[in-house]
Amino acid sequence: MATKKFKCTVCGYIHEGKAAPETCPVCAAPASAFVEIEDAKKKGMLSDKNGNAYIIMYSTVMVVIVATLLAVAALSLQKRQYANELNEKKSSILSSLSAQGQNYDTFIDAYVVDARGEKVEGQDVFELLKDLPGAFDDGKFPVFEAKDGRVVIPVTGTGLWGPVWGYVALEKDMDTMAGIIMAPSMKWMPFRAVRRLRTA
Repeated sequence: MATKKFKCTVCGYIHEGKAAPETCPVCAAPASAFVEIEDAKKKGMLSDKNGNAYIIMYSTVMVVIVATLLAVAALSLQKRQYANELNEKKSSILSSLSAQGQNYDTFIDAYVVDARGEKVEGQDVFELLKDLPGAFDDGKFPVFEAKDGRVVIPVTGTGLWGPVWGYVALEKDMDTMAGIIMAPSMKWMPFRAVRRLRTA
């Protein structure tokens, strides 16, 4: 029979043997005062909550659970995020025209033109906005034409702290700026400010 360890709950004396002693040799406590000490090896690696194995396993499980929840949340909210981005772009286009009160779908006609100014069929304008520099390199230029004849052109470039993009609205003569909005700051420059910049 394997040797066991028993600890006296009165004085802390540890006895090794097949069973607890009848009395503690230190404090004379009865056998009922002894409790068996379980061997940590028998418990397994994860029995010690302060051990490295338990901490590593706990951290791994938590990381997997959190990553799974984030992935599920991202996939479930993907359509809503795209809808919000689309609405933001439509709102920016209307803002560049000072036409925030208009309905985008009825007020704006969106299409794509090539380098010669001819319309390119079968192109999703908003898909091209996701990679505007790439669209320009491919000779595809998104155009947003308002019902009153004004035109909005998306622009992009390099700013002080990174890429910047926005929308420039032109009057019917295609030579006078009607407004401009830059994102993500979304600070709209009114028509008068733009005209002063143009005539300076």
